[in-house]
Amino acid sequence: MELLDRLLNKGGKCARRLPWRPHKRRLPNASACFPGAGKRCLIRIPNHIGTNIVTVLTAYVFHLHCPVQVFMTRFLPLFLLFLLPSAAYAQINAFGLSSEVAGSSIFVGHPVPDDDEPGLVYVYQLSGDGEAWEVAAELMASDTKPGDAFGYSIASDGDYLAIGAPSLDSLGGAVYLFARNPETGDWQEVAKTTGTAEAPVGGAVAIAGSTLATSGMVGVNPIKSVAVYMQTEEGLEHTATLAPEGVSDGLLFGTSIAIAGNGTVFVGAPGANEGAGAVYHFVNHGGNWHGEEILSGDHEGINAARLGTLVKSVGDDFVLAAGPGLVPNVKLTVPPPPGKLVWARTGGDGPEILQVLDGESGGQFDFFAIGFDHNDTQLLVGTPIVNGQAGGALAYELDPETMMWTKTGEIAGGDGDRISGLVISMSGQTAAISAPASGMGQGTVRVANLDSETGEWTTSEPLKPGYEPPPLVSSGAVDCTEGIAGQFGCNNVDLLSFMTVEDLMGTASDSETNDVWGWVDAETDREYALVGRNDGMAIVDVSDPANPVLKGNLPLTEGAKPSGWRDVKVYADHAFIVADNAGQHGVQVFDLRHLRENTEEPVTFTEDALYDGIASAHNIVINEDTGFAYAVGSSGGGETCGRGLHMIDIRDPLTPAFAGCFTDENTGRSGSGYTHDAQCVFYEGPDADHQGKEICFGSNATALSIADVTNKEAPVALSSAEYPNVAFAHQGWITDDFEYFYMNDELDDARGKIVGTRTLIWDITDLDDPQLASEFVSENLASDHNLYIQGDLMYQSNYLSGLRIFDISDRINPVEVGFFDTVPHGDDEPGFSGSWSNYPYFPSGTILITSINEGLFIVRKRNIDL
Repeated sequence: MELLDRLLNKGGKCARRLPWRPHKRRLPNASACFPGAGKRCLIRIPNHIGTNIVTVLTAYVFHLHCPVQVFMTRFLPLFLLFLLPSAAYAQINAFGLSSEVAGSSIFVGHPVPDDDEPGLVYVYQLSGDGEAWEVAAELMASDTKPGDAFGYSIASDGDYLAIGAPSLDSLGGAVYLFARNPETGDWQEVAKTTGTAEAPVGGAVAIAGSTLATSGMVGVNPIKSVAVYMQTEEGLEHTATLAPEGVSDGLLFGTSIAIAGNGTVFVGAPGANEGAGAVYHFVNHGGNWHGEEILSGDHEGINAARLGTLVKSVGDDFVLAAGPGLVPNVKLTVPPPPGKLVWARTGGDGPEILQVLDGESGGQFDFFAIGFDHNDTQLLVGTPIVNGQAGGALAYELDPETMMWTKTGEIAGGDGDRISGLVISMSGQTAAISAPASGMGQGTVRVANLDSETGEWTTSEPLKPGYEPPPLVSSGAVDCTEGIAGQFGCNNVDLLSFMTVEDLMGTASDSETNDVWGWVDAETDREYALVGRNDGMAIVDVSDPANPVLKGNLPLTEGAKPSGWRDVKVYADHAFIVADNAGQHGVQVFDLRHLRENTEEPVTFTEDALYDGIASAHNIVINEDTGFAYAVGSSGGGETCGRGLHMIDIRDPLTPAFAGCFTDENTGRSGSGYTHDAQCVFYEGPDADHQGKEICFGSNATALSIADVTNKEAPVALSSAEYPNVAFAHQGWITDDFEYFYMNDELDDARGKIVGTRTLIWDITDLDDPQLASEFVSENLASDHNLYIQGDLMYQSNYLSGLRIFDISDRINPVEVGFFDTVPHGDDEPGFSGSWSNYPYFPSGTILITSINEGLFIVRKRNIDL
């Protein structure tokens, strides 16, 4: 899908008191290429594709070596924010990727609210009782349009506000100047300047007095100059272009800019000195600017990497310069060195290094000082991956006698924060601290206040963007009437009940659901839902589907880490659970017969056995006919089997044993043989050559793979088949007659290869030569995820469009016969929020649906033939 194919002509004022227009906002993670950027693509990667994300991105954007992959597996949020082409857009929502505290207001940038919306800046002010920060206004560009990235950078000076819009469709970018009306307090756009592809603007911006300086966006623009403007009655007048002699793209000159009180300009060049970085200082002598390098990261007293990634001036003659070890979209040194913050004096006889602060971690990967700000005497420095990547900041105070900074305390990231401290702005005793990866990429910003008496910092609850979808509430049975069941769109599917993520014992603000499976107790005929969350698995008794009962929670393996990908299957009254990118998780085995024990309160369960032959895995596949399980997409330790099929004998469920490996090197990215998902069956189909064999159908990223795994010590690849416009072969299911395999491609629509939800229909009557019989593309635009087949019905969980049910009695011409939309706000479009999976196999006809941010839906299709 092209991100920038529509213009929004809003008209009217650029800033209005709220409320002023309705929003329909969701959090899609579409990928898109944009014009004018060559091979550069916007990639919004969800937390729902698995550790294979590294493989996908390696093939799609750039090539990485193994040490880098290890780094990114460990620090995925920072990888997304700093290695993809455009730091602002790597995360889902981009709220808080810029901020500015000025006077009694806090400005927070939201450069990409949604694919079809322009960027904006929220203006927060204290409520009347002084208890909370509330949105007072929204600022937008006068010529607003989708993809303008308005709000990517913000700088203020008294009654003026400069907002950068580096733009995705025009690499020249723009800077908008707003002025505050002294009578009303409203902000109004008063000037605009634009750049060119050769001299872009809007990526970094600084303003002081009548001087404005700006450059392009590192990682997207080939930045190598800084444009200086003066405010005049006519607007912004370009007065100078700053660049060192012999400047090249590799210097990354202009990554950061600061204007001192005396009008001199500091410019960061983190690519200088072979990546050690540098800071340049420019002075205006009668209209002629002269500049020189004043700080170098390779200086003996500094020893920093990427110095100049961020610079801030203090008064007339002092500067703070960060060397955090990395720069957005610039090749990493692996592992990156510890971050440094240099404090230097520039006046007098020349630059003097006064102090070099570090994160005191004593190790690597700290990214100390990637964000910081000061109020002349107080300093906050971001530490975004401490405290389990919750992040936070260190507080310092300046001793006026020694002119040295002394640490006075710490500010820990709040509950649910991810990489807090990535962006910090400060004025007086108030600071805004951003955690852009929080809430599965929605981003959070908290306000920190300094108590002048105690010297301690306290933080607020997260600021709320101008629009929040109406909260979802738990629900009982609601019939689908005229296309609506309670809050949810539907057709021919009734809601029996709904449980929110919180109802499922999801406690953190970024808790979410993922996979779901079912179990029927043969002794009691009770039906249970096994609902995956990023931090465990909830078990719900759905025997009375209108009144589900939470039985308890099975936490993730001790020592493992929460992960957006959890998968569960059942064999012989035991659940087998894996998680991807979760560290040393292994395969949890839980005896479901424990659920027969009568308990009034939800129980915290423990696994009955743990298979440690793998660490993490994207999925687990079970053939109940043979008693074998197949962990696929394994990583992080143990026998990964090339990330193909790791075969496990589970015939004795509590003593699982390794049985063998299979990898089809004709499939997967770069012939890796990676298997994302699979279905393994005891084959009773029309191909006489393979009847009575155990056959696995693998969705292997680039192709369909078919293998005979009857002999676990010597499995045989039977065939593989590619298809047109492949993006990522994700998952599939076989028909009851063994004649067709229906498969989805998770990324084809997000990458613009296909318009509509596509289902690939394979004729597998000859296992040695599968044929693509048809490509069914629905009119709905949502991305597809998991699908399952029972009889002549196919149940598709298609993210933002929810559950879609198709009649496949005519195998190559599916017909939609019902749906239930689990995301009640916004449009159906490519993206990775919404329905993750479903389970349609209960004898009662009850269907389970998980929706990532919403929870568990228990529904029933009307007129189903049981």
